[in-house]
Amino acid sequence: MRQYQLGWRAVIDLANYGGNGSVGRWVSSQQKSHYEEDICISAVLPKIVSLHYDALIRDATDDVTKMEAKLGKVNSVKILRSFDVSRIISISSDIVEQWNYLLELNPSAKDIHNAWVDDYFFKLAELATALIGRCGQGFYYVDAYPVGNFEAFPNLIVETLSN
Repeated sequence: MRQYQLGWRAVIDLANYGGNGSVGRWVSSQQKSHYEEDICISAVLPKIVSLHYDALIRDATDDVTKMEAKLGKVNSVKILRSFDVSRIISISSDIVEQWNYLLELNPSAKDIHNAWVDDYFFKLAELATALIGRCGQGFYYVDAYPVGNFEAFPNLIVETLSN
């Protein structure tokens, strides 16, 4: 049986579009098949989503955009809280090893002060979680948009959902 890990863009899609977006429709189909228990998230995902919305709120140029970002953040918190603790994958020593390996492969994740860029740092942890999975079986990484350089991660299986 396949096990899936929702990626950060998938959660953003759910928060912004609910059941009307591509991820919302996919989650509904999983629920109809009673496979929703096979959908997991990485323990670092709440931080990634929070950083995303905080940046949108900070950089908003008008009140409507700022309000939409705040609403998205509230919705994302509700979505993330709906995950039972058994479906939140904690960072194991195997995941940390994979994470370190990915960090070594991606030195461009550092800023001009040679410090790790926060959201990229956490996103690599999320990808490491998908690669290691549970009990050594990697997850299918569910992404909302067909963007990203997943070729850099040859063992990562990505299921891309787009509108």
